[in-house]
Amino acid sequence: MWLDRPGSITTGSTLAHNVPAPSIAVSASIGTDATGANETLTYSVDVKRQLSISSYVRTASSSFSASWMQNLAYSNDGELTAYGNNGVNVQSTTGTDAASAGYLRQISYPITVNSTYTTDTSGNYTITANLERGQSIKIAGQPVFPSGLQSFDVLPSIQRGFPQFQGSNLYTTQNGSAVYQASPAAGIATTYGTTAQDMVFSGIEVSSTSPSFYFPSVRGSQELYHRYVKAVNSTLIEDDESLIGRPFYTFIGSPQGDIPPSRSYVAFGSQKRVMGRGRGSF
Repeated sequence: MWLDRPGSITTGSTLAHNVPAPSIAVSASIGTDATGANETLTYSVDVKRQLSISSYVRTASSSFSASWMQNLAYSNDGELTAYGNNGVNVQSTTGTDAASAGYLRQISYPITVNSTYTTDTSGNYTITANLERGQSIKIAGQPVFPSGLQSFDVLPSIQRGFPQFQGSNLYTTQNGSAVYQASPAAGIATTYGTTAQDMVFSGIEVSSTSPSFYFPSVRGSQELYHRYVKAVNSTLIEDDESLIGRPFYTFIGSPQGDIPPSRSYVAFGSQKRVMGRGRGSF
């Protein structure tokens, strides 16, 4: 939106759209054993899209071209092996938005998940799973909403190091792992898990703020805030925070808190059947 002086009307040309069809690639393959039974499955999905929209704006004081463009990519690759007992999935979403006013944003959302299932001759089974996901958001130029840098403007150390940041970078990752062991015959099961998150927020300088399908190179960066948190079986064992490279809060739990305790639960038959994974009764 543009606000003009009283009595003037902002006008513009018809929007020009450049929106080609997305590129989509899908593939899958199945591997069989000597008996012809399905043993492995691999699959892949890749989607890419670029688009741009522009118009010519006329105000009481000037006329100019306004445009917005986006580059977006998505991929999902997975594999199931050992008749579905083992699985891994890797997914990624990345993209760049840019406006002619000098605003750019780059996003990245990666995620990786893998799990394994094992059983013995007695029917006891173990399920292990790991998940890692992340988020990265880089912003350059003047955003519509606050970028987070405003909270650090009053700090003298920031003003001396970087008088004026051109943008920000928020990067965080989360990791989680879990183990479930069950003995249906005995009616017992044990489980434990670990989660952790690491987050960094930085101010950045970039090589350019001109609109482009690709985010410009980062010429300078200064970490403003950092936090790392870890928990085992829902119990916090570590929490570290730092501001502009200087620690201001640290919590370290008991060393014994990092040792997975034995937690017993009732085992309800075949967990594999409940999950719908692979062949067999367990």
